[in-house]
Amino acid sequence: ELWIRRGDGSLLIAVDKVAGKPMRLSVPADTYRVRLARSGDPWMAQVSVEEGAVAPLRAEAFLPLEQLADGRARGGRAVDPVPVVEGPEPPPPSPPPPTIVAEHSQPIPAAFQVWPGAGASQHKPVHGIAAYLFHGVAHALHGSQMSLWGARVRTDLKGSQLAMAFTSVGGDAEGFQGAFLFNHVRGALTGVQSTAGVNVIGGASPNGVFATQLALVGNVAQGGRRGAQLSAAFNVNGRHLAGVQAAAGINLVGGDLQGLQMSALGNITRGKVTGVQLSTGFNGSGALAGAQIAPINVAADGAGAQVGVVNVAGRLTGTQVGLINVSRALHGEAIGLLTFAGNGYHAVEIGFDDIAPISTGLKFGGRHVYTALLIGGDPTQGGALTLGAGLGGHVPFGKDGDGFFDVDVVARNLETSGTAVTFTEGLVVSLRTTFGGRIAGPFGLYIGPAFHAVLPFSGKDLGEAPSVVPGFALGGNRWGHVGGQAGMRFSF
Repeated sequence: ELWIRRGDGSLLIAVDKVAGKPMRLSVPADTYRVRLARSGDPWMAQVSVEEGAVAPLRAEAFLPLEQLADGRARGGRAVDPVPVVEGPEPPPPSPPPPTIVAEHSQPIPAAFQVWPGAGASQHKPVHGIAAYLFHGVAHALHGSQMSLWGARVRTDLKGSQLAMAFTSVGGDAEGFQGAFLFNHVRGALTGVQSTAGVNVIGGASPNGVFATQLALVGNVAQGGRRGAQLSAAFNVNGRHLAGVQAAAGINLVGGDLQGLQMSALGNITRGKVTGVQLSTGFNGSGALAGAQIAPINVAADGAGAQVGVVNVAGRLTGTQVGLINVSRALHGEAIGLLTFAGNGYHAVEIGFDDIAPISTGLKFGGRHVYTALLIGGDPTQGGALTLGAGLGGHVPFGKDGDGFFDVDVVARNLETSGTAVTFTEGLVVSLRTTFGGRIAGPFGLYIGPAFHAVLPFSGKDLGEAPSVVPGFALGGNRWGHVGGQAGMRFSF
């Protein structure tokens, strides 16, 4: 009986050898210890097998186990090889010693197979062309493999695979895979996969290696890589990607992205995005160092820009541009209809102006750009309410920003002669400037001038806006006048 162990001490194979019959084994390139039980006593030999070489193991290579200076190998544990101490010539073994042949040896130039399972290529490497009528297998391939159904390589591929149904490589691949349904590489790919179905890469590509996946349905890559994934439905990269993902459906990167994600439905990167996410649906990322452009953008932290309808971020250094902007902490600017920044500008103002003797306003936004919401009333005009909204800019000054200067443009409905004019008839648009400062803690005072314009939506003459200041005609049925506002504020 023979026991063959790898260089790390693990058992490769144990075989019963037929006496008087030579044995030939195919094993990977390595250094092996071969143990032989002869007349009840263990004998040991060591043999190195190089790739593409034949390593015969002869009788004189075996020595009694006790003569090996490095002791016995027990329980599959590796021991370092040392020179063998010379001893008495062992008697000739009853069975002839085996010949160990390295894997990938004796390549054949071509393989042609009609029926699955028939042919030598599944046990030998092919350096040339392998053609199969149905499903064919080659041990290794340096060349081209073609099949009307499926093409498979057990180990490594350098070249191309073409099949009507699927292609598969059990090791690494350098070259091209093309099939209608499915392409698969268990290891790393350097080259291109193209299919109407799904492409799969199982291993991580070495540094500097570029791989491209083209599919109608989808692409899947398990390890990190540089390259591109282009599909009509989905792209998935399990770890890091330096390159491009483009899909009509959704893109997903499990680690960091350096490059570009483009999709119609959405892009998701669980790690850091260094580059751009572009979608007509949504973008999501961990950290951001670049830009997100989509109707909905979400980022945990980072630096860059979010442009969309709704933008959400944790800590962001950069810019948000959208109808609704939300951030826990924004170090930059947010431009939108509604901006909610945890460290932004927030103030409630209670006072009066020449449009509404009783007026309350809420200002909120980023550090310099804010949204203003207004509600007011005039008891002398039947108690009707005025409602308005607008955008403005905030400039703090003085020690710790205790002083401020605000300028904004707001629009609100108009009241004339005790009758409330709805938003369907006309607006009062006001350009307001406000100066103020803190007087105690969060409390402060404000005052400033304003210019108001009455803008009817129809040809109806709504007259002047109610004001203590006389108005003047702006042309047609539009009127204007100068006014002002004052009051107290609470900052938070």
